[in-house]
Amino acid sequence: MPVTARFYVSEMTRRAYNPAHAAIKLAPAYRGTENKAWSEATPSGAIELSVTNAAAVEQFDAWMRAGTDIHITFEAAPAAALV
Repeated sequence: MPVTARFYVSEMTRRAYNPAHAAIKLAPAYRGTENKAWSEATPSGAIELSVTNAAAVEQFDAWMRAGTDIHITFEAAPAAALV
């Protein structure tokens, strides 16, 4: 069964040696009445990513600047993808 979580970009650190590389931290969305149910299910936590795809780094940066919440769906990878 897939599980959907709602996060926002809480922190982003670009690397001086490679601006296309960024350390990105996501935190559970809890702001506003629209996130009340989400925050009750996931009141705390963090996801940390190291991203080297320049387009993805720019997208995370845009979400962070806009204060946009991100829906993330977790589901088991197909067996072939694990090899």
